Amino acid sequence: NDNNKNNKVCCKCKQSGHFARNCKAPREVKSKPLAAGKSQNTRVSKRTLKEKNPKKVAWNEEDATHRQALVKCAKAYAEARQEVLSIPNTSVVGDIQYAVCLLNQQRRAETWPDQFELKYDLSHAESPLK
Repeated sequence: NDNNKNNKVCCKCKQSGHFARNCKAPREVKSKPLAAGKSQNTRVSKRTLKEKNPKKVAWNEEDATHRQALVKCAKAYAEARQEVLSIPNTSVVGDIQYAVCLLNQQRRAETWPDQFELKYDLSHAESPLK
């Protein structure tokens, strides 16, 4: 047993005869200085960081038609979003997502009537349904 005692070396105080868990030396607390105005709990979202070198998108002639349709749809979505946001008592994300979901369901049912059933009548109603 005495032979094993001599093999023990504390990694805290570097003395022999005991391990760190039995060490009587006071703990050394290492602290890093905080950056001015930043908390240790602050996380930086990768989504909010701007790229230093934004990537350029190259469109070839074959993609021109697709690009124009994409821009047209994005513009229509932005306009529809603004229209939905102008309605009193609407929540930004929830109402827009719900409306887009209904429109997608209608488009699928109109495009592939043999595969999808038209569940809702999205035409303008005279009065709200109760």
